[in-house]
Amino acid sequence: WRQNKKLSKVLGCDTKSFTSIKKYLDDVLEDNPTIKECFMDLALFPEDQRIPVAALVDMWVELYGLDNDGIATAIVKKLASMNLANVLVTRYIQ
Repeated sequence: WRQNKKLSKVLGCDTKSFTSIKKYLDDVLEDNPTIKECFMDLALFPEDQRIPVAALVDMWVELYGLDNDGIATAIVKKLASMNLANVLVTRYIQ
C-alpha cells in the first residue's frame, strides 16, 4: 500500500486513480507480461518527451531477448492501439 501511495504521488494522481489504473493494466496485460514490462520501461524516460522508437526497439531486443526488431515494433504498435503510447510519425518514406 505504501508503495502505491508513493507511486501515485510521483505520477501526480491520487491513490484511488492510481489503483484503478494499476488494476486496469494488470487485467489487460495479464496475458502478456513482456508487453507489460515494455510499457513500464517507458517510465525510464523523461515525461512529455519524445522517445525514439529505434531506442525502444534496441532496448527491448536486448533486455527481453526478442529475436528481431519486428517483435519489438509490434509491441510499440500494440501499446499505441491500447492508447498506452502515442506514436508520432516524423517523416514519410516514399
